[in-house]
Amino acid sequence: MVNFIFRHGATNVASPWYAQVLVTPLLGLCFLGIARSRRIGRWIAAALVALSGYVLIATYAVKLIPLYGGYEGRTSLSALLGMGSNQFSALMDNLNLLSLAPVRVLFCLTALVTVLAVVQIVLRVRWILFLPVHNSKIARR
Repeated sequence: MVNFIFRHGATNVASPWYAQVLVTPLLGLCFLGIARSRRIGRWIAAALVALSGYVLIATYAVKLIPLYGGYEGRTSLSALLGMGSNQFSALMDNLNLLSLAPVRVLFCLTALVTVLAVVQIVLRVRWILFLPVHNSKIARR
């Protein structure tokens, strides 16, 4: 996004080097602001946790596996669900040739990552939203 705005839509040029370096301090400042804002900060923190989990799940299931399998179309969930059985089997054959582990192992590990991410999202969001304010570290400051 920074590159797109900086170059006015041109995507074939080098991006600014400092954007990736500044993400960590920027997230730290965001979380400090969230910690100091009690009511709305909890909802923003819960939304950030849910968004991070969604990005993790979508990256594995919708982006990486189809692209490494040789899928050339738009990698959206609706496009992948509308894929025919011949195209899906060709995708799995390509992925089986490329990967070090069999496709079944990759799908089992992806399912495990997805389940663990969903469990972690649910537990973290419950902890963030329903933690009593008087017992939290936020209230002590």
